[in-house]
Amino acid sequence: MLNPVLRAAAREDLPDLARFIQAYYRLEGIPFDLFRLERGLVPLLERPDLGRVWMIDLNNAPIGYFILCFGYSIEKGGRDAMVDEFFIDAAWRKRGIGRQVLELVIAEARAIGLVSVFLEVRRDNDAAQRLYTAAGFTLRDKYLLMDVDST
Repeated sequence: MLNPVLRAAAREDLPDLARFIQAYYRLEGIPFDLFRLERGLVPLLERPDLGRVWMIDLNNAPIGYFILCFGYSIEKGGRDAMVDEFFIDAAWRKRGIGRQVLELVIAEARAIGLVSVFLEVRRDNDAAQRLYTAAGFTLRDKYLLMDVDST
């Protein structure tokens, strides 16, 4: 059994993070802009009150990353978080690593006092939906996630 490790990412991880994020964005069809990436990522690396950025390591080598951003929910009764991004390199997928990473993240969320963790997943990504459902995430089908860019 493979045993991935979550390691707090630091500025020194920016090259690996940029490489993984670019691969994730290519997979999801999201435009990649290095300036925008650094503008959003560096504060998150430097301010743990905003969230967590973890490298996913296997045998002391990075194979992906996980980003959790903090919020607050009156409905849930406290501090919550959104899975902003989660990526494992294609060479390491379908080996149970994603499930293990989610278990580690949920345990960490509990340890830091988060009351809820939520995420968004593409409607056509059946594999990810199965992974998240197996990890205990449930569909809130009464609600739609909406956003507006304010920049």
